[in-house]
Amino acid sequence: MAIVIRLSHEQESLLMQWAAGKTDAEVSADCEPSGYDLMIGVSAYGTDARAVSGSRVLELGDCEFRFEPK
Repeated sequence: MAIVIRLSHEQESLLMQWAAGKTDAEVSADCEPSGYDLMIGVSAYGTDARAVSGSRVLELGDCEFRFEPK
């Protein structure tokens, strides 16, 4: 089985803009980009996504999460 996580186009755009600022600054400072964690919360109320990089957090909201046969 595979886990499929799907973000909307709007969520993807927000995530790319959010990550780009820090990545550009790190590359300009001759540092290796630190990246970010994409965290998926699954509960009885639904599934949500957030990106975390150090103390920076981007709440992405509801997302699609499912198991899929390979």
